[in-house]
Amino acid sequence: MLVESMAEYSALTVMEHKYGASHAQKFLRYELDMYLRGRSAEKKKEMPLMLVENQPYIHYNKGSLAFYALRDYIGEDSLNAALRRFVRDKAISEAAVHDLDRNAAIHPRRHARLPPVRDPRISSRPLPCTTTRRTPRRRPSGPMAAMLSTSPFRPRNCGGQPRQPDRDPVADYIDVGVFGAPEPGNTLGKPLAVRKVHVTGDRMAVDFVVPERPFKAGVDPYNKLIDRTPEDNVRSVVVSG
Repeated sequence: MLVESMAEYSALTVMEHKYGASHAQKFLRYELDMYLRGRSAEKKKEMPLMLVENQPYIHYNKGSLAFYALRDYIGEDSLNAALRRFVRDKAISEAAVHDLDRNAAIHPRRHARLPPVRDPRISSRPLPCTTTRRTPRRRPSGPMAAMLSTSPFRPRNCGGQPRQPDRDPVADYIDVGVFGAPEPGNTLGKPLAVRKVHVTGDRMAVDFVVPERPFKAGVDPYNKLIDRTPEDNVRSVVVSG
């Protein structure tokens, strides 16, 4: 984790700053696909990211997803500052360096930007899988409504086993966005409005007012969460009668 996850996250951040969020979204989709492919062949046990050793699909692919999501929740400046403190404190040291040391530095509770009801657990708990199955609709006049349907799952340790419904209720901040016409190199489209929504139930409606004609809308459009079916997160906008 200390070496490979940070290398993947650093590469992703540099690419996003140079080419934009749409290119980062493509890379996140690739990382998600590789992680799910890797865990589907797991024969023993999927270790937590903090304890992973020789499981590349975790420390490479899941690692970049996890750190990107963490950066999104606590802020890039906060995460970078915590990592700088970690390097400053541990770079010249004869003592063993453990991921637990960095865990304490980047735990979300240390950062005021994080909403108090949101506590992403840096622990053995897998990230939730969330799916969307409703179509966003644009009303003839007034705001458009994105109808969301979310289903959190907790995967079993071995990839070949079926998923288990998460026993915890949905209570998470998840990106919901509306996008304009597709652009060259950006099939998702120009972001017209993207904001975090406190999702507290399996079904809910989110209203948006956007400055241009919306073409697509959906939940977690940039693939920050672990999701087995990310292709259904964003749908075309249709006009309701």
